[in-house]
Amino acid sequence: MKSVFLLLLLGWSSLFSSLFAGMISSIETTQEGVIIEEFWVPAPSMKRKIHAEVLLPPDYLKKVDHSYPVLYVMHGSAAPWDTWAQMPKLKAFLVTHPMLIVCFDGDAESWYIDSSHKPDSQFTTFFFHDLIPWIDHYYRTIPNAKGRGVTGYSMGGFGAFHFLLEKPDAFGSGASLILRK
Repeated sequence: MKSVFLLLLLGWSSLFSSLFAGMISSIETTQEGVIIEEFWVPAPSMKRKIHAEVLLPPDYLKKVDHSYPVLYVMHGSAAPWDTWAQMPKLKAFLVTHPMLIVCFDGDAESWYIDSSHKPDSQFTTFFFHDLIPWIDHYYRTIPNAKGRGVTGYSMGGFGAFHFLLEKPDAFGSGASLILRK
């Protein structure tokens, strides 16, 4: 009984540390067993908090000694910020390909760059100095380029390439997607 309790306690440690930090706003488990945590990440460079979600694979709470790769996904300018978290095929993919998927609100037209005229739109700084360290701190990640990828579509695809060019050694993979009608 003690080992079961300890396993549960260890498995939920990242969730509780985030909860006690006052950041988690909701936790949902999908029919596939994927855990979706919604939270706010402090963004000191923009003097605000940024809305984000992480999708955890179904085995995340069971494999407490396992670290996972992270794929950062970015929305397009006309898409909801959490559009990636709503994709059923992506959630189903996590069942057979365990990793963390992180999406965040990049605003409607930030292009994921540091704006020279909008102090509250410093998304390159936020991504590298705030978001990645925050995710690596609260979740069991592989905290290096081999365990980190970035992708996006439309504006998010531009952001993914921008980040790859800005710090190519930070990623093991990257892609830019374009939607065609």
